[in-house]
Amino acid sequence: MKHLRTVTAFITALILLLLAGCVGNVDDPAKKTSKTDKGDGSLYFELDKLPKLEPYNNKAVKRVNNEYTDKLKPGKNYGTLVPYVGKYKKYSSNEASYSSETALYGLATEDGRIVVDPVYAYVGKIEFKDGSYVLRLPYYGTNEEEYGEDFTVAAADGSWALDFNGDSYCTVGDDMIVVEEYDADEAKMSYYDKNGKLISSFSKPQPISMSIVSEGLVLCSVYSEGKEEAYFTDIYGKTVLSGYTWANSFYGGFARACKKGGKEGLIDKKGNWVFEPVYESVTVAEKGYIGLMDREKVYVYDFDINLLATIPINYDNGTSFSFPGGYDGDGEYLCTNDSGETLYYSLPGGKKIVSKETGKPASDIYFGPTKEQMLFSAEDEDGRTYIVFDENGETVLKIKDLTGLDRISENVVCADTYYDPDNDYETDDNVRTTFLYNVKTGKTILKYKNESKGKDTYINSLLYDEPSNRFAQINFYDYATDEMNGERTCLLYDTVSEKFMPDDRELAYVNAFDTGEKVYINILRGGVSYLCDGEFKEIMRLHYTETD
Repeated sequence: MKHLRTVTAFITALILLLLAGCVGNVDDPAKKTSKTDKGDGSLYFELDKLPKLEPYNNKAVKRVNNEYTDKLKPGKNYGTLVPYVGKYKKYSSNEASYSSETALYGLATEDGRIVVDPVYAYVGKIEFKDGSYVLRLPYYGTNEEEYGEDFTVAAADGSWALDFNGDSYCTVGDDMIVVEEYDADEAKMSYYDKNGKLISSFSKPQPISMSIVSEGLVLCSVYSEGKEEAYFTDIYGKTVLSGYTWANSFYGGFARACKKGGKEGLIDKKGNWVFEPVYESVTVAEKGYIGLMDREKVYVYDFDINLLATIPINYDNGTSFSFPGGYDGDGEYLCTNDSGETLYYSLPGGKKIVSKETGKPASDIYFGPTKEQMLFSAEDEDGRTYIVFDENGETVLKIKDLTGLDRISENVVCADTYYDPDNDYETDDNVRTTFLYNVKTGKTILKYKNESKGKDTYINSLLYDEPSNRFAQINFYDYATDEMNGERTCLLYDTVSEKFMPDDRELAYVNAFDTGEKVYINILRGGVSYLCDGEFKEIMRLHYTETD
C-alpha cells in the first residue's frame, strides 16, 4: 500500500442536508436526550434535529480587498493563508440517478480576513522535504467534466501564483513543483522551484506517459500499436538511458526494469544491471529495501546489496510480494501472498509476525502514521474473534467480526465489525458496530450500533496522515431518501480531552487544514460556516450560500 505524501489534498467532502430524526443505536426515536450511558463504559447516541442558529450577515465579514475576488492576487502582506468553506454548489451528471453537493472553498488570512471568495473545489498542499509547502487550488467547473480543470499553484503566504489551464496535473518531485500538461498532440513537463520560478520545460509527442522526476531522471513510456519502449531523460528532455521495454522510476539509485522476454532485473543510474533481468518480480521500496522473486524464494537486500532475508515461496501458486509501509513511504514490512495465504515479515531480519497469544501469523495489517502505530490481526480458533496485536505479537485488542481498523491517534483506534447471523448477505438482520478503543488503557470510548436499515456510521481521522492528530470525525449517514449518497451529519471527538468539540451537537460538515505550525478547522452548522483555530477559538464566521 503506497502513501506518496507528495500531495496532501484538502479533500472535498459531500456536503448534504442536515440529518432529520435519530442516528445510531435507536431505542426510542422520540427521545430528546443527545447521549445516554448504557452501563458498559461506552456511550450510545440518539441524535435529534440540529437546533437553528441565528443568521449571520456576510457584510460583517472583513476583506483584504473591498470587492468580490475570484482569483488570488499575489501580495506580500497576507501572512499564511488558510482555507474556509464559503458555500455549497450543486451539480448533476447526465444520469438522472446521480446528484451530489460539494463545498466551495476560499482563502483567508489567519485573523479572518477574506483574500479569495469561495471558488475552489478544494485547497490542497504540495509538500517539500523540509516541511514547507505550496498551495494547489483547483477551480470548480460548471459540471463534473470540468471539475478542477483549471488550477492555481501559489505560495503558502500568497506572495506568488501560477495559473494553469487544460488537462494538467501538479505534484512534487525531487523537491520541485512538477506540472504535467497533456493534449492530443504532445505531453509537456515543467519544473518550478519552491518560489514558483521555472527551472526547465520540455515536450514529447503523443502517445506517451511521463512520470514525475525522481533522482534527476524522468521515466518516459510508450505503448502503442505493438510498440513497447521505456527510457529515461533528464529534466530538460535529453535521453540518458534507453533500450528497455518496461521500467519504474528510481529510488535509492535503483530502478526496476526489463527487456524483451518479460523477466525483470534492477539497473543503476548508469544503466548497469545490478541484478540481471532473470526474476519473476522485482520491487524497490522507499525505506531502503530491494525485493527479488524467482520461482522458489523472495530475496531481500538493502541498498548496499547486502542479503538480509530469504523467504521460501512457490511461484506456481500465483505468489506475489510487496513492501507495505506507513504514510511516509513503503518498506516497513515484507508481505507475501502464497497459495491465497497472506503473511507479514518484519524487516530487516525477515521474521514472521505472529500473535503470541494464539501463535497464528498476521493476516491483515492496519496502517498508522508511524511504524510504532501499525497493528496486525489474525483470526482466533472460533473463526469470529480477531486478535489485534503489534509487531512484537503483543495483544492490544480482541474483537468479534472485525472488518476494518484505523488509527485515529497514538493510542486510539476505530474498529468496524459486521455480523451476518444467517450468512445470507441480507441486510435486515445484520448488525454493524463502529467504536473507538484506547489500546493503551483498554477502554472502549464510544460505540455506535447500526441496526436500522438505511442508516450507517463511519469514523475517520480528521487529519488523516498526521502523527499528531487527536480528532475523530464521526459521520452519520441516512440513505432513506438517496441510496447512493445519503444525508450526512457528523460529530467531532477529541481523543485527548474525551469531549465533543466544540460541543455535542451535530455538525453539517467539518474539515481541517494543518499549516505545520497551527491547525485550522472548518465547521458548518445551522447555515453558518465557522473558521476556528485548533482550540476552537472562532476566527471568522459567515452565512454560506446555497446555489444551483
